Amino acid sequence: MAWLFGMFGSKNKDRDKDSILVRAGAQTNSIPDTNQLKGRALHHTVSIGDSLYVWAGAQDGLPKVHDSEEKRRITSNVQHFTPSTGQWITRSTTGTPPLGVRSYCCTAINDQLYHFGGWCGHDDCFHNSITQLDTVSLQWRELEPTDATRPVMRRSAGGMISFEHDGVHHLLMIGGFGSKPAVRLPHYKYIKFFSGNWCTNEHSMYNLSS
Repeated sequence: MAWLFGMFGSKNKDRDKDSILVRAGAQTNSIPDTNQLKGRALHHTVSIGDSLYVWAGAQDGLPKVHDSEEKRRITSNVQHFTPSTGQWITRSTTGTPPLGVRSYCCTAINDQLYHFGGWCGHDDCFHNSITQLDTVSLQWRELEPTDATRPVMRRSAGGMISFEHDGVHHLLMIGGFGSKPAVRLPHYKYIKFFSGNWCTNEHSMYNLSS
C-alpha cells in the first residue's frame, strides 16, 4: 500500500458549528429508543450491499479530547442498519478506531470501509491517517498513521471515492479544511484563514495493493 503524489485532475465546513448541529440532531431523537440512531452531525453513512453503516461524528457524550478511554469506548461502536430488521443495531468492534472522529472522509470497497483524516474534536488537531474497518470481522486496521511531515495535508471535510484501475484498488481524497500543509504541492491551491487553519483542493491518491 502506498501514497501516490502528483497532479490528479473544496469543500469546507465550519467545525465551530459542532455543538449547534449536535443539538439540532439530538432534537430529532428526543424520545429514547434503542433501535434508533443517536443524534449526531459531521459523520458519514456508507452503504455496503443492503446495509448502512454509521460511525462516530459529533454527538453528545463524545469527549472533545485527543484520546481517552471514554472516547475509545464510544468510537469502538458502529451503527448498522438493514431493511430486513428495520432497526439500527449497535455493533462492537475490535482494534483501534481512528482519532479523527468528526468530518472524516469515508468510502467502501466490497466489505471494507476506509476512513481518511478528520478532526479530533479539540483545538486544531487534524489527521491524515487511513484506517480500514472490516464489516465482517468488525476489526479496525490502521493502514497509515497520522504524520505531520507527510506531503498529504492533515484535513477534514473533504471528499473521498474509491476506484479500480488495471485490477488495483485506489482511494482518492479531494480537498478539505485543516492544518498548515507540510508541503504545498504544485498544481493545487492552499488558502490560509485568519484562524490559522487552511483549506485546499489537494488530491491525494492511495494505492491499496502495494
